[in-house]
Amino acid sequence: MKKVSVIIPCYNATKWLPKCFLTLVSQTIGMSELELIFVDDASTDDGATYAMLQEFERAYPEQILVIYLEKNMRQGGARNIALQYASGEYIAFVDSDDWIEEVLYEKAYLKAKEKDADIVQFNYNYYFDNVGIVCNKNEMKDEYIEIKCADDRKNMLIMEKFTYGCWNKLYKRSMVINANTAFAENVIYEEPLFVYPLLFYANKLVKMSDKLYIYRQNNYGTMRNDMKAVETLFQHAQVQLMVWEFMKNT
Repeated sequence: MKKVSVIIPCYNATKWLPKCFLTLVSQTIGMSELELIFVDDASTDDGATYAMLQEFERAYPEQILVIYLEKNMRQGGARNIALQYASGEYIAFVDSDDWIEEVLYEKAYLKAKEKDADIVQFNYNYYFDNVGIVCNKNEMKDEYIEIKCADDRKNMLIMEKFTYGCWNKLYKRSMVINANTAFAENVIYEEPLFVYPLLFYANKLVKMSDKLYIYRQNNYGTMRNDMKAVETLFQHAQVQLMVWEFMKNT
């Protein structure tokens, strides 16, 4: 079993993929300990993204799996497909236009094993094309939280110690399977439906102050373009309702 399965949804991503790829294969934990699952989400760039991903797969046939989707499912759907193939002890997510520090998975995995953690959340910095890396001013303290009763979980949630983004975390795969959680599909606001229910299944959680993920802010990204659309506001409400329904039936 690999230590970490990393899921990377891709859509017309040839501009950013090389940087993302290089930081993944340079991880100090070692490629032998990683399973990289790239999903081409029906890119419309005449096969350029898929061809690049195939090159990656040929370079690391034992560590890289490439999945091609005939129909675009947005990031949520692409991640759901990849989750069906993930076999690592822990699961992580990286967006194709972002990249990571080379020590990310070594540090996060060691912390996860030290505490037998269900979720490890690490910090991140921003990247802007016109200025470069910008330090995230939202500092996080190293913290270990063990849920022993309902009040412990209530306090954790009220204090909002964990975000609802998926990419700044490591998740124990056995917990994800047990929770049977998944991303919302064909919408922008897909992550809470996956992340929020896991906060009710996780009993050992770790926060790391280390800023190990580089979150690109660009004018071409899905969020920047689509968040302006009126229908996105309805998608927010739709996903919140889906989260409520999932939790109500759990």
